[in-house]
Amino acid sequence: MLHVLQPIYPDPSRSIRSNSIRMQECDYRQKVEAYERCYGKKLDYTFEDWDIAGWVK
Repeated sequence: MLHVLQPIYPDPSRSIRSNSIRMQECDYRQKVEAYERCYGKKLDYTFEDWDIAGWVK
């Protein structure tokens, strides 16, 4: 199954920099929401041993 997030378009009335920042923030927000919806938990960046593929203690 393929899931595609909503497209993000630049606003022609904004500068390139302003669009870049706004689009980056929107992209990140969409990805966080997708992660939390998919995994049913809040996104955090705490590193765990199991984050390493093939890790054996």
